[in-house]
Amino acid sequence: MSDLGFYRTEFPFREWLLLPERLMIHLPTSTALVSDLHLAFDLARNLRGDSSPSDETNLETILEKDLLPLWRALKRHGISKLACGGDVFERGGNQALGDCLLKLFHQREIRILAIATGNHDRKGKDKRTRLPWHEHGFGLGNWWVIHGDRFVPNGKNLVLGHRHPVLSLTAGQRDPCFLLGENQIILPAYSNRVPGVSIIKEFRGSNWRCVAIRSQSCLDLGTMDQVHQMVHSNQKQKRTRKTGPA
Repeated sequence: MSDLGFYRTEFPFREWLLLPERLMIHLPTSTALVSDLHLAFDLARNLRGDSSPSDETNLETILEKDLLPLWRALKRHGISKLACGGDVFERGGNQALGDCLLKLFHQREIRILAIATGNHDRKGKDKRTRLPWHEHGFGLGNWWVIHGDRFVPNGKNLVLGHRHPVLSLTAGQRDPCFLLGENQIILPAYSNRVPGVSIIKEFRGSNWRCVAIRSQSCLDLGTMDQVHQMVHSNQKQKRTRKTGPA
């Protein structure tokens, strides 16, 4: 047991298995679910004229590099079906990117079942990709998967992307998080390149549970009320170290 919480390499929650590669497996259907891949991130930034650490121009090489953690997770569990909560590409899709992605999945005999259209997906200039887009989301077992940038339907068990939840409990450390509610799950961004949104200001209460990803493991931090207590305790310890004992 850690001072912060309980570590498990993978974390079961209802009919889901949470993985440190920032995705989940829906156990009844043996389907992996991921969101906010933001593939070809550096390529998109280069095209906008931004500085970027990557000079790769081959699409296949770029996507292979981005997808390595996903391949590893799917192979470990023998998964051949994938669904996505949106934002597949950083700059939106085009036919070349879509065809290249489908080729890589076909080579590994992995089927992309459905993609909930995200805000970045709508930026694509060429909408003729053969990827299975679902503007209003799609069902997976008893859950409805939707990106969450435009609307959130009522009366359903929901899995959402878009918000990129992260938590910072130690200086310089921002851990991506799964947020688990009574009828909602918010996924972390698969991409480690996109900025995260701190969950401290937006989430509180015993109905939300936080599972952070650190050191290639899932770290169960308990309810958001408990997370707030940890943050408060950490801040109090920092002030004490700066000022000394009263």
